[in-house]
Amino acid sequence: MDPDALEAPEMQSANLPQREAVKPENLDAMVAANERWVRSGGNDGAQADFSSMDLRDRKLSGVNLALAIFSYALLSGVDFSSALLLRTDFAFADLRRANLNGADLRGAHLNHANLDGADLRNADLSGMPLQDRHGHLSLTRLRSARLRGTDLRSANLSGADLERSDMQDADLRNADLRGAKLANANMLNASLEGARLGGAGLGRAKNLQIA
Repeated sequence: MDPDALEAPEMQSANLPQREAVKPENLDAMVAANERWVRSGGNDGAQADFSSMDLRDRKLSGVNLALAIFSYALLSGVDFSSALLLRTDFAFADLRRANLNGADLRGAHLNHANLDGADLRNADLSGMPLQDRHGHLSLTRLRSARLRGTDLRSANLSGADLERSDMQDADLRNADLRGAKLANANMLNASLEGARLGGAGLGRAKNLQIA
């Protein structure tokens, strides 16, 4: 469910499941276990699963949460600055106003996530090479994501899947959008000064204005 839908008047009296707020000590333990799991190749620790949990305004700067699961989680205002978030699952998550400045989001799954007003300056959202003999890339998925007013200055979005995303008023100055998929993306009033656009699917983007 879109987090915005929960604020609709008709939903106020609905019998909805309560989001579980994570205690600080449990959060620290899950982060540490996830880092051990990643570093050991799954032989130690455990994959962190924060699905549908309430982590609003928590401090997770610089942590290793690669491959963690945050689907449907409430993450507004979370500080993920400089965090390692390789191939992390943020599908349908509420990331409004989250600080992702300098975060490594290569190969992350952000389909249908709400990133309105998030800070993604200098974040890496490019594809992540998979270790297979074919040299495949795990592309960062932002299909149908909300990025209204999001700060994406100097972000690396090369090859990212942004189809049907809403980037109205997004700041993409000096961003790398080479090879990005932008079919039916709303780019009304998006700032693209200095952006690298070679090979990007601009022809099918909506409301695109390039000076």
